[in-house]
Amino acid sequence: MIDWTLLFMAFGLMLIIEGITPLIGPDRFRRMAAIVNGLTDNQLRSMGFALMLGGLIVLTLSKSW
Repeated sequence: MIDWTLLFMAFGLMLIIEGITPLIGPDRFRRMAAIVNGLTDNQLRSMGFALMLGGLIVLTLSKSW
């Protein structure tokens, strides 16, 4: 069964972390967005896969502690 409270907490934490960059350095965020906009579809897919794999590794390691 899904623990909805934990899921919403994780989503909220993700939003907080994602908001740090534009809050602290909006100019850097714009430059980063321009760089991402110039990437090909395959590069974006590879980056997305790497991020998902990294998240899966973190979750797996955290469950074993």
